[in-house]
Amino acid sequence: MKSAIRAAALLAGCFLPSITQAQVQQPGNLYDFGDSFQDGQYWCTSFGTPLHACSNYRNTPMHLGSLSNYAFSLRNDFAIGATASGSGTIANTGTPPYPGYTATYPNAIGQIAQFQALGNRIGPRDLVMLSYAGNDVTVYGNPGAALAQTVIGNLTGNVQTLIGLGARNFVLLGGVPLDRLPAGGPSMLEQSGISPAGDREYYTTLNARLPAALAQFASASVQLRILDANTLYNRVLDTPAMYGFTFGDCDIIAGCASAPLAVQNQYAFYRGHPSDAFAQLIASYIENLLTMPYQIAAEADLAQSAALAFHDSLTWRLSAEHLRFAGPESAARPAVGRLAVFASGNYAYADRSDRKSASGGNANAGGLTVGADTGPRPTCCSARPSPIRTPARRSTTPTARSISTPTSSPPSPRSATPTGSPTRC
Repeated sequence: MKSAIRAAALLAGCFLPSITQAQVQQPGNLYDFGDSFQDGQYWCTSFGTPLHACSNYRNTPMHLGSLSNYAFSLRNDFAIGATASGSGTIANTGTPPYPGYTATYPNAIGQIAQFQALGNRIGPRDLVMLSYAGNDVTVYGNPGAALAQTVIGNLTGNVQTLIGLGARNFVLLGGVPLDRLPAGGPSMLEQSGISPAGDREYYTTLNARLPAALAQFASASVQLRILDANTLYNRVLDTPAMYGFTFGDCDIIAGCASAPLAVQNQYAFYRGHPSDAFAQLIASYIENLLTMPYQIAAEADLAQSAALAFHDSLTWRLSAEHLRFAGPESAARPAVGRLAVFASGNYAYADRSDRKSASGGNANAGGLTVGADTGPRPTCCSARPSPIRTPARRSTTPTARSISTPTSSPPSPRSATPTGSPTRC
């Protein structure tokens, strides 16, 4: 039949080459408040290392500035080693005094107040990092559930103040297991005369209650994330090889502190703090914490765009529209009962703005659809039409008779379908 029935069977494959790409749109600055996890210019200068961090080289914020879209700068680093999460100060015990403050260093509440006193503001695309928990045990003493609740109150107050200063993106990290850190003798906790059992109760309570306490600030515009550094520390201490480390603290391993950086970085710790390599690992966890949930939406958008492009290439093939481009119908459609191979190039572009709990992004996807289709035999899907017979008509003139000529010729014996015979395919 001339009005051909399109292919019932069509086989196609889609190939997406590596030009597919997506980019998350979240540039901003990094602001640091808290303790020695992040200090790069005050108390941590006591380590005497090249970048003045509490590490053999770089600390976590320095690495995060390289791994993420958040720019690290010392002018935005207000964190001070040995400080706690609350109010008050600690003594500057350096001789001569360590940089920044002459007599005392402010704890986290004072660090934020200092930031505010300078007239600073935080942009909606900037990131605030708050490190906490480790020094609260040694500064305030008596670890346990009560201290955990005090620290939670300090942290919620700090977050609320920073939101008032414009902050919208937070990462909170903390929880150094002082009872387990290798120190070449009694643990740091034992040196401070603190009960290991009380310390464990403190961290258990803090980790369990902190997320619910911070949930009150979460909204479409405020994102809060918590990195449980205590658990990460313990895993590295339990199975260092799984993370690529050798057990121990470089500072107490003979000859390690004066060895090349690559040798020092075989160990996860340096003077009880993350080594350069471990700091990089922590920064990579933070970077994943920041981006992975958001990239899921961008990847889904990309997958949807690629699928729609593939779908459109098949729809176009099945429609008659492509005949305008392909030439005569006989050239575009396969011969009856024969296969025809076709190929078409695909291109998809996706672009979406940032939204709640998902970063925006843009993507370009190129692909190739290759397939084969076939035109069905007319006798396989429908019977041939029966010839049309026109009955004889009598003339209305009484003086003459005639038989009218049929409008079609009688069928040949081969093509006629006997009355009552079924049509077979």
